[in-house]
Amino acid sequence: MATDKSVEYSSLFADWAQKHDGYQEALEIVRQNSSGTIWLMGGFLYRNLVSELYGTPAHQTDFDFLVEKRNDTLTLPAGWVRMQNRWANPKLVHDDKSIDLVPLDTVYSINYRGLDAHLEHYLSGTPLNIHSLVYNIAEKNIIGEAGLKSLREKKIRVNHLELAQRYAEMKRQPLNRLIEEKAQSLGFTPVHPLPAISSDEK
Repeated sequence: MATDKSVEYSSLFADWAQKHDGYQEALEIVRQNSSGTIWLMGGFLYRNLVSELYGTPAHQTDFDFLVEKRNDTLTLPAGWVRMQNRWANPKLVHDDKSIDLVPLDTVYSINYRGLDAHLEHYLSGTPLNIHSLVYNIAEKNIIGEAGLKSLREKKIRVNHLELAQRYAEMKRQPLNRLIEEKAQSLGFTPVHPLPAISSDEK
């Protein structure tokens, strides 16, 4: 059941995205190369929502899509090339634009926990609360209670501690510092799950 904020934020993002040529181009490429439900996730979604809500800089050219099924053979427009991201999924690149095309059944946090490939398992396993947010393309609605709460409260906190710690290790940063940097980049307040950062970590 959609909350008032979900409806409000969904409408805000849908109106904004409709006017963004780069997003529309990226979405068409994803539609041509996948089947089933498509969800937008990642920084393009949450950073542009934060921009619309609180006046921070917009996020323009890096798109992350979660899909039910990716085509075995990808068809790309002229000028686009296929590369690979750190999770061995396709990263489609053209000039300063990139599209990460992620099948739901390849999501690390789902497979690590031995869960079925369902959207709720993606949302429950994101490292931070702001990551726990997707936009359903067909239904034009935003899903993810933890992410919606993060947007509403302007706070960054851990969503899944073990996976957040693994994420911090991958980024080669202490978890508290990673939370602080994410919060600072959005103008949010960090909420630490661990003791305060020591002088050695700063």
